[in-house]
Amino acid sequence: MADTRGATAVDVDGIDRHVGGGAESPLAGTVGAGHCERCARMHYSDYLREQAAEYRELAKKADDPAIKSELLELAVACEEVAADIDDRRASG
Repeated sequence: MADTRGATAVDVDGIDRHVGGGAESPLAGTVGAGHCERCARMHYSDYLREQAAEYRELAKKADDPAIKSELLELAVACEEVAADIDDRRASG
């Protein structure tokens, strides 16, 4: 089990998520690090869509075709998970 000292638990869509704390946190530098307040105010699906947009922007700038492809696959995965979360939220 990961050590989450220095992390903050954020209840998003009824799911407790741990986002990174300070620089000494074992989660510092992860995708969630530094986004604690923003994540707490938005649905996790919205956050995933923002990540997908960021991955697409990075893919536009990537010179290596393999990296470009991987970033675009990550964007698609984020969008699919976001849609799944929204579907579950809508169905109650």
